[in-house]
Amino acid sequence: MRDAFAERRIAIDGTPVRCLECGQGETVVALHAESGATPTELEQMLAQKFRVLALQSPSFAAPAPGDAARLLARVLATLSLDKYALIAGGAAAATALCHTAAAAGAPEALVLLSPQGPLARAQAPPCAINAPPLVPVGPQDQPATAAALPPPAR
Repeated sequence: MRDAFAERRIAIDGTPVRCLECGQGETVVALHAESGATPTELEQMLAQKFRVLALQSPSFAAPAPGDAARLLARVLATLSLDKYALIAGGAAAATALCHTAAAAGAPEALVLLSPQGPLARAQAPPCAINAPPLVPVGPQDQPATAAALPPPAR
């Protein structure tokens, strides 16, 4: 039987963020651009070996991902996180990319699952990404702007 995710609400300057937490160990933060979703199968699986924090807010899909990245940084500071891996997909991918480029204590790893929309709006030059990125994209996904992704390692 799978463990249940505990829920709490965080408000940053009146912006609500839903936080679902489960598991123990190193922290994996999963970013969602909607509220009210149940934990994904990936998050449930990760919670068996890691501490998973699923952060949910429509603000993570804001047209200005820099603003959303600052919100994310404040949420992570409220949670006292300084060491974590970051997973984001869909509309939250640009926020995760922008956060990774701007964060002083950047994530140790960045995973963008089927990113949607132009990642270029994150305004994150590829050389600014210090975390090793992984970007799985399925055959039915609309490709994000390739120029916004870090070049492959040589």
